[in-house]
Amino acid sequence: MAEAIALAASIIAMVQIADRIATVCKFFIEKVKDYPKDLRRCYVEVQTLKIVFEGLRFLDKSDDSDLTILRRLQGADGPIKCCEESLEKLDKFFLGFPATPNQRAEGKAEKLKECLNRLAWPLKASKATELLDDLSRHKSSITMALQEQIMTDVRGVRRQVDRIYVTLSNSERGKLGDWISGSSTLGNPSTIHNLSLQRYMKSTGDWVFRTPEWRQWIDGNIRSIWINGIPGAGKTILASHLLATVIRDCHKQERTICLYYYCYHAHNRDESTPFLRWVLSQLLRKLPLDKVPEDAWTAFKSNRSEPDAEECLHMLDEIITNFDRVYVGIDALDESQDRAKILSLLETLNTRFPSIQLLATSRQYEDIKRQMVKISQELSMSNPYVDADIQVYVKEKLKHHDRFRNAPIALRCKVEEALTTGAKGMFRWAECQLDLLRRLRDSDILEKIKCLPETVEKTYEAIFQSIAPWEQDVVRHALHWVSFHDFFWKQYGEVQLYSNVLLDSLTELGNPTVGGYSDAEPYHLDRLKNVCGCLVSFVKHIEDRPGQPAYKAEVSRIAHYTVREFLESDRAPIDMRINPDCYHEILGSMFQHAIRYEAGHECPELPDYPDFGSESRVHNPEQEEDYKSQFAYVKKFDSVMNRLPTNLREYCIATAFHSLFKDKVIVNANLAFRLLDPRRDVYKCFARALARKEDFSVGLVTQMCCNRYIKRFDSISENGSKIRVDAAILTSLLATGSFTLAESFLQGYNHDLEQLARESLSGETLHCHWHRCGNQFAGELVTVLCQTKRMNRRTLEFLQTHLPNLEYSKILPWYMIGHICDHPADPPGWEHFPDCAFSELIQAGAMVDPEGFRVTPLQIAVYTRDILAAKDLLDAGADVNNTGDPNGLEWTNEHSVLYPYNKLHGVRPLDILTRFKPRLQCRGVLTGNSEASEIMHKTKEIERLLLSAQERSNKRKRQC
Repeated sequence: MAEAIALAASIIAMVQIADRIATVCKFFIEKVKDYPKDLRRCYVEVQTLKIVFEGLRFLDKSDDSDLTILRRLQGADGPIKCCEESLEKLDKFFLGFPATPNQRAEGKAEKLKECLNRLAWPLKASKATELLDDLSRHKSSITMALQEQIMTDVRGVRRQVDRIYVTLSNSERGKLGDWISGSSTLGNPSTIHNLSLQRYMKSTGDWVFRTPEWRQWIDGNIRSIWINGIPGAGKTILASHLLATVIRDCHKQERTICLYYYCYHAHNRDESTPFLRWVLSQLLRKLPLDKVPEDAWTAFKSNRSEPDAEECLHMLDEIITNFDRVYVGIDALDESQDRAKILSLLETLNTRFPSIQLLATSRQYEDIKRQMVKISQELSMSNPYVDADIQVYVKEKLKHHDRFRNAPIALRCKVEEALTTGAKGMFRWAECQLDLLRRLRDSDILEKIKCLPETVEKTYEAIFQSIAPWEQDVVRHALHWVSFHDFFWKQYGEVQLYSNVLLDSLTELGNPTVGGYSDAEPYHLDRLKNVCGCLVSFVKHIEDRPGQPAYKAEVSRIAHYTVREFLESDRAPIDMRINPDCYHEILGSMFQHAIRYEAGHECPELPDYPDFGSESRVHNPEQEEDYKSQFAYVKKFDSVMNRLPTNLREYCIATAFHSLFKDKVIVNANLAFRLLDPRRDVYKCFARALARKEDFSVGLVTQMCCNRYIKRFDSISENGSKIRVDAAILTSLLATGSFTLAESFLQGYNHDLEQLARESLSGETLHCHWHRCGNQFAGELVTVLCQTKRMNRRTLEFLQTHLPNLEYSKILPWYMIGHICDHPADPPGWEHFPDCAFSELIQAGAMVDPEGFRVTPLQIAVYTRDILAAKDLLDAGADVNNTGDPNGLEWTNEHSVLYPYNKLHGVRPLDILTRFKPRLQCRGVLTGNSEASEIMHKTKEIERLLLSAQERSNKRKRQC
């Protein structure tokens, strides 16, 4: 503080001296004709020096960088001190000369005599020149230091701007990472990693850190380590512990990162590409935007399909150079389908990318061993250290287990000895024996430990035999539901089955014949855990929700890969085996559970199609409050990734509706038709819930199909037109892309198909984040599909095959409002996307200038800046000056998806560009200035197309 005060005082003093010298010099220059010319230089130097000193005042003494500059300038030999000394010496030349010279002297000679006598400048000129040279030199030093600091500040601002740019681009980079990883469909391995860490027992597994192979791997002297073990050896939990340790160490180092991936048996897929995409996406998230491979960014913006393995390897080549070392762990190679592919990929990573350090775990399969020993250092889990860890594990389990912690010490010691000796490197075996022994009395335990099953498979047989007959149904139900959940949702990532959903399914759909069970004694979760034992795991799960408290719950899953292997084998009890038949039965029960619900209570069963729905009940407006109370759903999720409803009713509805998207139908078609009956409250509930997410979340269903379902059909009542109900169901099937079910529907339809297609429907679609218009529709089947933006190439092919007599000549005005939504970002070369039906509609007879509409397809294309459509319409002969049919159809409903286009009537397409602000049906990945630039580019391109077409039209007229 004192240093800053002293500097400020010094600057003030020097500014005052400079002012006094400048004033004297100015007096001579203005009043004396033949003044000494050195005074002009003196005046200029002190004036500029004054400005420099004034600039020093703006340096921030509290800023470390500014303070460093000041200290350097203010030092004993610094330019500020030297300037001060030179300025004081120069000031002595003007001593006795007033700061404001006498202006009253009369006459030129008298003034000159007075001035010369006081100044005696000729005698001082030489010394003054030396001082001015010194001042100039020191002033330059100060100026350069200030300029250097200014440049530092400018660079700081530039860095700040770059930092803002990166921050603004984080969302885009996140979208790119999601696109590469495919986390919405391929899953996030963090779930398995975190669950495995929960099961880790402290101090076990640390033997790996003491091996020479581990230290050499960490230091980069060994490129790859392969940890192998027998089934149940605890490889996944060991891997999670090792990788978590490496991750903590990597946080202390720059340009070093650790990534993990867990193959999972329930995925039932080749894990090579998902693994590579996950690794690539995690590396990409650590990079600034300017390091993102251009090919990846271009592919993402143009909505190309997800990258394959070769594309990912190419991107990895460009990204990996930004890291000194990348530790990559992959667990359970043996659980990947087609293991040859993932083994080949590991060899590629090992040989092609020197900075990658691989850690892999698997069972001791020969095909894996042949490949891994070529590139890795083998580390077997068949060693005394694992046996010692098992002893620690068993001891801790006995100490805290409800059944054993109060047992006699002698009994616990004998159990510990028996399990430690018999485990032979299998944690899973020891865990299962504990589950088997806990069901016995103390005396029986002492006998049982003398002849324990030798293998995990035999242990499972013994466990199923020990389950009480009245609890067999409970265990079967739990195993089948958990297995079905993995099977059904496997392709949509790590979706969790909440334990309370499993419990409710048991009590409401399982109908267990449990001894002592009654309505007065609910079947609670602890009892379910006790019955299932080591077959089903119930683990804590914390779900982060942006802007909301974390959701804490328990999730259920098959406890171990060996359990699934056993249930799929012939060694499992027949009624316990898992197969497609039991999955079909479970899904059917979910459909029935969803369909039976009507405004909060059961309704009578309905006959199958074609008479289904005739006795269905209609939602009663008077029951609205009951309706709301029955659906007191969880709050809105900001992100629906990896989430499902948290109660049974939601789970059944979500699963039932989502099953319609399966390529292979796994449910009775009649149940699907009944689910889509718009008169049913379950359909109304689902559709309203999707549109009102703050009341209801349906997890991945919301994410994948909320824009496909139709929220409401009007004029459909209990006693209304049967054909209208059928038309609504068919429309919903086609809107959701359920073509297999739609084909079944038409094959079983016994009435006039043409009349079905001509039936007029009206209603309301669901709003989407990219849908900037009304959401009401009206018309026949084909026009409704266009208004709901579901008329794509596959839909058109289906209609032409099964309803060949449909008319398409006047379809384009309806189709155009949804065409741009198929192209959120125009691909390079202005080519249509593969699923676009525009060309096929033209071939089917669609007219580019149909009569009977007040707005033309070309006007709509120009208004929405749809370059693709505008170009094709003009090439097909659309009239560039057509302003619409004045007597044509006007879309008067202000809530209609068509209403915003009425104002285009009477306006030439070329004039639309300047008269109206462009209506963007859909946003791409660009935002802000980038979006404005893209709009301008599209506007210019469309203007060029229109002018060219106008010129051709004029030329034809002149020729005629």
